[in-house]
Amino acid sequence: MARLQWEKECERDFQLRRELEIRKLDADTAFRMRQLELQTGSVGSSSGTQPLSGSDAPFDVGNHIQLVPVFCEFEVESYFVVFERIAAASQWPKDVWAILLQCELVGKAQMVCSSLPVEDSIVYTKKLNALLKCMSLCLRLIDSVFVA
Repeated sequence: MARLQWEKECERDFQLRRELEIRKLDADTAFRMRQLELQTGSVGSSSGTQPLSGSDAPFDVGNHIQLVPVFCEFEVESYFVVFERIAAASQWPKDVWAILLQCELVGKAQMVCSSLPVEDSIVYTKKLNALLKCMSLCLRLIDSVFVA
């Protein structure tokens, strides 16, 4: 009986943490999207922001890193949707997506990426597929623990 009570408390704690992470990700995404809107609206003004299209200047990762959403291990698929929307709206070159993504990864996701060969770790689609596969396995494992 005590074990069932403990398992219910663990599951409830997990669900509350997951809900908190989702809310945090949503709030952070809304904030960053607003930043992007303001930045896009100020293109050509004295803010020093330059449009990426038509610019001969190399892409500066440091100027765009603040737009990368905070990574949440429990909402992996929605994270990549948000990441790709921000990347497209910001007109980031696809060859820097993997680098920008790497800057926000933590935990298991960071371990997965560090285990990839260097030539695969700089290709966004290869990094994405490896992360989705690993996170899917982790979530299935967590689900099986709570079901058992």
